[in-house]
Amino acid sequence: MKKQPSKPTRDITIPVRCRDCVNALEFIENSCYCKAMGRRTCACRRYGRVCEHFQKK
Repeated sequence: MKKQPSKPTRDITIPVRCRDCVNALEFIENSCYCKAMGRRTCACRRYGRVCEHFQKK
């Protein structure tokens, strides 16, 4: 049986923003609900940081 090719990993040096992520919903002031984490998170804390759950819109 052939082994499936591995999925390319995202470059973790690229800064990410919650507003550009498909997992981020319900923006209220500086926070949003992250579907991947299952809780609200501070969007300004993530602003420009690397998030392992980031998926571009």
